[in-house]
Amino acid sequence: MNIVQKFHIRSGFVPTAIFERRIIRSVVVAVAIFDNWYEFLTKYFLYSLGFNTRPIAKISECSLDLDSAIALVRGIRDGVIRSYKCSSGKFYMGNWVYDLENKLWIRLDKNQLKFKRMTLSLLEIFDYGEYDELNVNGKIEVDITTFIRPNNSISKTTDKCSS
Repeated sequence: MNIVQKFHIRSGFVPTAIFERRIIRSVVVAVAIFDNWYEFLTKYFLYSLGFNTRPIAKISECSLDLDSAIALVRGIRDGVIRSYKCSSGKFYMGNWVYDLENKLWIRLDKNQLKFKRMTLSLLEIFDYGEYDELNVNGKIEVDITTFIRPNNSISKTTDKCSS
C-alpha cells in the first residue's frame, strides 16, 4: 500500500475518476504557473498528511500563501481565472489584485472590496456566481469562516469586507 492510499484510508475519502482527473488537472496547472512547483507540491502533500509545513507558491517576484495558491489553481482549472501576472509589488489574478505591501486582496470593480485572505469561497461568491440570487448590494458583508485543516486543527478568521 502506498502513501496516497494510506492518506485516503486515514481521511475516509474514496477517490473517484472525476476527482482524480481534477487532481491531475490541478497538478498540471500548478506545474505550468508556479516557479517553485516541485517544492510547493511536495510541501502541500506533506501538509495534507499533517506535517507542519508552509507551502508557499512563487510566481516571478510574488509569493502566495496556500489559500491564495489553491484559489488560483482551481480558478484556472475551472476556467474562471483567465489571466494572472506579478508586477510592481502587486499580483493580478483575474478580477482580483493582491497588494503585497498592505497584504490585502482587492476586487477590481466599482466597489473595490478588500479582504485579508483569498479563499475559494470568495471566488465562488464573486466570480463563479453561485450566490447571485442573494441581493447584497449596498449592504455590509462580513465573511466569517472556519477552516478545518488536514491535521484537525481549526483556524477561525473574520474578514470584514470594506469598500
